Amino acid sequence: MDAANGIDAAVVVDATVSCADCEACCCRLEVLLMAEDDVPAALTAEDRWGGAVMRRRADGWCAAVDRNTMRCTIYARRPGVCRDYPTGGSECLQERARGIVLLERLRNACEPPAHRRRRRRVVAAHGGR
Repeated sequence: MDAANGIDAAVVVDATVSCADCEACCCRLEVLLMAEDDVPAALTAEDRWGGAVMRRRADGWCAAVDRNTMRCTIYARRPGVCRDYPTGGSECLQERARGIVLLERLRNACEPPAHRRRRRRVVAAHGGR
């Protein structure tokens, strides 16, 4: 543990990863709330053991995530667990990979077939990117 900044030195982090280009992948994880967290009560729930957690919607994402932007609506008031989550760490990268698959499934389910075919043609024309 690096006492100067409270970071576990054993955690390997990819410094090129940023929350700014992520679509809330870690926001599908359960977030246990601590007494010092200042989260609006409407966004909290009680887990099966009686602990306070962030409420999640039926789709599995945190209730604080804006579904249009996939950004946190309470970012300035987000729980300590969210603040301390190691961006670019191995868990972050795993959740991003899982999130990409889930978001693609969601887009495919909501997108009309004609749009899907057009998007695939555009992606293929640009080398799959």
